[in-house]
Amino acid sequence: MLVALAVATLLLIGAWSWLWTVAGASRDYGRRAETAADLAFAERLITRELRAAVRLVPDAGVGCSERSLSMALRSPGASADDPVSYVWDPDRGVVWRKTASTYVAEHVTLFRVTYFDEQGAPIVPADAGRLSAHQAAAVARVLVEMCVRQGGSSANASWQIALEAGQ
Repeated sequence: MLVALAVATLLLIGAWSWLWTVAGASRDYGRRAETAADLAFAERLITRELRAAVRLVPDAGVGCSERSLSMALRSPGASADDPVSYVWDPDRGVVWRKTASTYVAEHVTLFRVTYFDEQGAPIVPADAGRLSAHQAAAVARVLVEMCVRQGGSSANASWQIALEAGQ
């Protein structure tokens, strides 16, 4: 009886350690999947709205800077007075979509927007870190860089969106 109890105890200890390892691995896999999904969602949403934008709006709302992007969309009822903006709050680690005030991604450690003219030269925001109306009119391409980190996993992406002439 004592031998059977010892064998059962060893089996339970082995099973417990195996379950602990499997649970940890699945938790890490879940974090990696969530991190990649946050990043992919942000990339699709920002790209789709930038392609649908009438123009960048540097002088309303949060404007266009290294940490923000504002645009007027081609939709009924949309106006430049109420632009759609994407803003990174580094303290909270969140990229917000300001209009419906929802956030696009959590655990964001980097969100950087770089603006380029038709020749491919970067446009450096002049007015307190924001693009002026003249600079925004010269933007031909936007580069967005983003990093999402959760737990021990991280996902990075950078993507470029060419703007139509007159945007």
